[in-house]
Amino acid sequence: MGNVRSLRSQAAIDAPVLIRVSPRARRVGLRIDSAERKVEVILPRGVAVKTGLRFLEAKRDWVAARLEALPQPVPFVEGALVPVLGVVHRIRRETDPAAPPVRIVDGEIRVRSDPVHLARRVRDHLARTARAEIDPRARRLAAHVGREVAQVNVRDTKSRWGSCSGQGNLSFSWRLIFAPRARARLRCRA
Repeated sequence: MGNVRSLRSQAAIDAPVLIRVSPRARRVGLRIDSAERKVEVILPRGVAVKTGLRFLEAKRDWVAARLEALPQPVPFVEGALVPVLGVVHRIRRETDPAAPPVRIVDGEIRVRSDPVHLARRVRDHLARTARAEIDPRARRLAAHVGREVAQVNVRDTKSRWGSCSGQGNLSFSWRLIFAPRARARLRCRA
């Protein structure tokens, strides 16, 4: 994977900067890690860190624009507003001991939990909801275009919404549950 160094940039970028040496890199590159909100400078072997930092300085406006465009993270805490399939729901602690651990009802995500475990319960519930929503959709759409799906996985990916393999395995980010439900019908040209 190469050497990794973490530092605060002198390039006036309001984000942590990681320097990574990659044996596969052929030129200096930049990557914005949207999940961690940090900047990664990728260097080929033998290229000085100083060269990478000069490149970062030259691309400061580009990096700042990308960081500014990132959505603000929404903490899963009581009172937070969270979109589920594009519909905003408020997280609320449930006090009824007979209620299910998590349920989505009346514009709320109701969580029966100690506040310490609330975020984890919401995340796990949203991941299960994403799996239940995505699997049948993927299979239905694949059948519509004459393809078979071997397996549908829903994971906690950091940099991709989804991917597929030649063997028919599909993988999606559980965070797709935040996207609006599609309103358009699928149309294929014959």
